[in-house]
Amino acid sequence: PQALADAMRVLLQVKPLRMYMGLLGEERLETRFSAARMVDETLTFYRKFTPR
Repeated sequence: PQALADAMRVLLQVKPLRMYMGLLGEERLETRFSAARMVDETLTFYRKFTPR
């Protein structure tokens, strides 16, 4: 837990790092959890397990 506390302290003290990590998180959210991707993955799943 000391490493976690140290990492959190760095984030509290270094605003550019917080901003950069926030932007990366937002980008990841948009690419991994978009509605289009969820629909595509759901369709792929059903196609894989539904007999034709």
